[in-house]
Amino acid sequence: MSYSDFLSLIPARVRERLEGDPMITVRPILKNNGLKLDSLLILYPGENICPTIYLNPYYEAWKSGVPLDELLDEILDFYRAHHCPESFDLSLFHDFKKAESHIFLRLISRRANPELLSDFPHVPFLDLAAVFFLSVSDSLLGDSTVLIHKKHLELWGVSPEALYDLALENTRREYGVSLTPLAIAAGRADPPSFISSIFVFTNRARAFGAACLLYDDVLRDFSDRHGSFYVLPSSIHETILVPEKSGATPAFLSDMVHQVNENDVAPEEVLSDQIYYYRKDEKRLGMILAPGCVRFPLRPAGRL
Repeated sequence: MSYSDFLSLIPARVRERLEGDPMITVRPILKNNGLKLDSLLILYPGENICPTIYLNPYYEAWKSGVPLDELLDEILDFYRAHHCPESFDLSLFHDFKKAESHIFLRLISRRANPELLSDFPHVPFLDLAAVFFLSVSDSLLGDSTVLIHKKHLELWGVSPEALYDLALENTRREYGVSLTPLAIAAGRADPPSFISSIFVFTNRARAFGAACLLYDDVLRDFSDRHGSFYVLPSSIHETILVPEKSGATPAFLSDMVHQVNENDVAPEEVLSDQIYYYRKDEKRLGMILAPGCVRFPLRPAGRL
């Protein structure tokens, strides 16, 4: 059975197992770094929200030999466990005063996300982009996040720049900063000298912590203690700070980033293959384009 046949069959077979007359559709969803997934949506009359059931892993399971009826049981178990029988209050998406304390940001790659960024407001930073999301904690949904679309900004009458300032402040307050020696993070009691000199930079939640690169005061304070330094984009969740005095060369660090991204990071969690350099005397973070060549942005980190 082809994947397209699978996408046609599953809604029909799910409908056979459900009572009533729900609307069942399959909708493609664009994720980070161009990853496209197909979601099964089940909505009964009067409902305005439903679980997102990604079908791609179920197809892979079917190809590996899992019986279709067993997969259908798993799909319906997931649906029933996450089904919201009540309608969700959507006023948060219409009223900016209600939404503003729930707006946060994360960093993603601009190069890897042209299609996604065409639909979502963002602020460029180096070769990255700050995108915005609503974080919702609800008795029906639990903890959920929803990316903010351009249509939300039109409805709210807010510019991306104003949203950036608000989201940056909210993100810093809610998620904080974690700057930990790599040796401690890796649990190394006797680390090699190179590892002992570098740091993992993320937030307290260790989720989408690459956004900490936007905190120019933290970068400045780190350079005051350690001098100029390199930044390695470990993933969308964290970066690695390497003081220049460690002796590591940009060529070595660049090769390391490429290898880690290719072999150790999930494709949808890759941040960039680019390495960055923070020059202490200029208090600025830039991209290393070639040996001795650093391109700095028009604005410092954390400012528009």
